[in-house]
Amino acid sequence: MGTSLSVNYALMAGAGLAASGGLLPFLLSLALVAGFNFLSSRDPMRALKAVPCGETLRTLVNGREIDCLTDNVSYGGYRGRNTLVVGGKFVKEFPRWREVVECLLRVPYSETPQKILGYSSSFLMVAVGFVLPPGLFAIAVLYALAFVMMMGVAAYLVRRTKKHIPEDCKEVMKEYAEFYRKKAKERDKRSIVID
Repeated sequence: MGTSLSVNYALMAGAGLAASGGLLPFLLSLALVAGFNFLSSRDPMRALKAVPCGETLRTLVNGREIDCLTDNVSYGGYRGRNTLVVGGKFVKEFPRWREVVECLLRVPYSETPQKILGYSSSFLMVAVGFVLPPGLFAIAVLYALAFVMMMGVAAYLVRRTKKHIPEDCKEVMKEYAEFYRKKAKERDKRSIVID
């Protein structure tokens, strides 16, 4: 999920950079961002390289009207509006993965704050780009802003999820967070883990 989030913010920074070219590029960038947001709201998981879950994972989400996606390479677990995304390596390497998945399914999902954050941050990039003169300064400001906003949104989502985790799940979720942090650092020592 982190990769798709960073690609989204890089695209938004690019739209902001295009907007620095004047009124017509600004209007085109607004239209591009509006179209991107519309498509993302219809299928927010489409950017992921994931396939439908196998039988074991599907049995955990049966009767909940939630789709289940997985991959072969990630350690993450994430609950979207109507989709649960479970990393394939997480299932293979974390012994208590089933408990974590059941806990994620119990966390209430609220779409409104995520939509407000996503839409406002993407339109903000275009607005900031419009007031900046084109050039290296605009590139530096927009990509720095994209990074700060991406980290801020990720921190908000993690904090919101932790706040709504049922009390009987806190111990296993803490263990999972430590596991995830360790695996992320093994993969890339420069990785930033928000927990």
